[in-house]
Amino acid sequence: MSMAFLEIDCEAGAAVEVASTLATAEHLITVQHVAAGHDLFVIAVAASMPALADHLLTDLPRVPGVAKVRTHVATRVFEASRRWRLRVLPPVRAHAGRHFSAVLWLRMPDGLLEETGRALLDWPETRTCAALAGTRNMLLTVGLHTVSDRHPLVVRLEERFPYVRIDDRQLVLRQSKLYGRLLDPAGRCAGVVPVDPWSLSSRT
Repeated sequence: MSMAFLEIDCEAGAAVEVASTLATAEHLITVQHVAAGHDLFVIAVAASMPALADHLLTDLPRVPGVAKVRTHVATRVFEASRRWRLRVLPPVRAHAGRHFSAVLWLRMPDGLLEETGRALLDWPETRTCAALAGTRNMLLTVGLHTVSDRHPLVVRLEERFPYVRIDDRQLVLRQSKLYGRLLDPAGRCAGVVPVDPWSLSSRT
């Protein structure tokens, strides 16, 4: 299995339409609008690296409205939400649970990646944690009760792992798709697109 995290720039005014298009793809498991230097944060999976590379180099750049794609390949996925739970109360309590999220790009000595990734699995906020091939060599996505929870989490991260440098931090503005679930602007599930990493391989 291959996984990549994508930073996508969209043409002016096209981000919502691009996100809606990408959300229907079976191999794109998460599509989020972020407050960052790019418009969308996307998680892609495939059965093999050649299949994923073919999609990233040929198909994705041709999606109407996509201006630029930056790819970060995962070399080790510590957490892909197999153990993650929202821990929400019934629907009548819409404010319960971790309905906000953020993306943190980290840098640390390679020799400490495994130790750090495993430790972050114990944090209730952790949604996805993966080692990356680039100089920013770890990605961490977290769920937050409120937007203001991001700062205490960053402080805790810096105190617990003093060797970690936070290269970038991005707040998620809206989630169009989260681990296969299509979400409306209020964050409620509006449908499901089953995750299928083999959907790309079947076309090659």
